[in-house]
This record gives sequence, C-alpha cells and structure tokens, in this order.
Amino acid sequence: MFVTVAGAGLVLGACGSSGVSVSTPNGSVKVHSSSSGSKVTIKTPKGTESLGSGSSLPSGFPSGIPLPPKIALVGSIESNSSGRSGFELTYSFGGGFQAELNSYALVLRSHGYTRESAASYHGGGLQNWTSPSWNITILGTSGTNGAKNSLIVTVTKAGG
Repeated sequence: MFVTVAGAGLVLGACGSSGVSVSTPNGSVKVHSSSSGSKVTIKTPKGTESLGSGSSLPSGFPSGIPLPPKIALVGSIESNSSGRSGFELTYSFGGGFQAELNSYALVLRSHGYTRESAASYHGGGLQNWTSPSWNITILGTSGTNGAKNSLIVTVTKAGG
C-alpha cells in the first residue's frame, strides 16, 4: 500500500488542477487537485482510503460531529473497511496547544460528549470522548523548532 500512496503523491504533484486515475488488478488510485486542496483515493477489495489536504472535510464526515473552533484544518483521512468508517482530521495553529485542547473539550461537553480519559505529557496531551453514537480521540502536540502546534482528531462509530 505504501508504494501505491507514494506513487499517488508523485502523480499528485504533476496533475495541477485536474485529476488522474490509475487502475491496477487489486484496485484503483484516483488523484484530484484543485485550489481548495488535493485528494488521493485508494480503492481495494478490502476497502477505501481517502487522504486529503486543505480545509475540506472528507465527503463522508458526519454532519453532527462538533469541530474544534477557530483553527485551520490542514489534512484529513477517511477510511472505509468492512462496512465501518473512520476519520482523522489534522488541525494546525499558533499559540498554546493546551488552550485549543481545552476549548475543543468545552465544545464536546456542550454537545453531550463525556470525557472518558485524559493524559498530559511534556509537549502534548491526549483525550478520549464518547457519546452514544461516536468516539472522539484528540491528540494535541506542541510544535518544536518553529513548527506550528497541531490537534489530531480521530472519529469512529461508538461500539465498534
């Protein structure tokens, strides 16, 4: 799978604002790039993986999931395998990661989510939140050497 993704990345750099599709005996790779970001979709008999850059949520992302306020979405992954979907959103921002993590925690709590666990470590933090329908894991990291801070939000169906 890594070779396919690496090859798709090379194609992505060359395709400008158009798209490219490549079929293989085990599936297909579709690459699309536009001014709002780029997307690589890999389909196999076992499932589909879509990787996106830019500020767009994955097409299958559930509309009722609260999102972190006021920070920039820079990438996403949507994974569908055996009838189950999962999402990973990456946000980048300046300022303190703990403030953003706390701000998002308030949003989740106000939408009925319950914090199941939390851990802090030097330069980061991890929180797990649940609702009857969804599980949300948030990883906050502090950028080093001039890099921006990030929140990585993973969303999966509850009970699965």
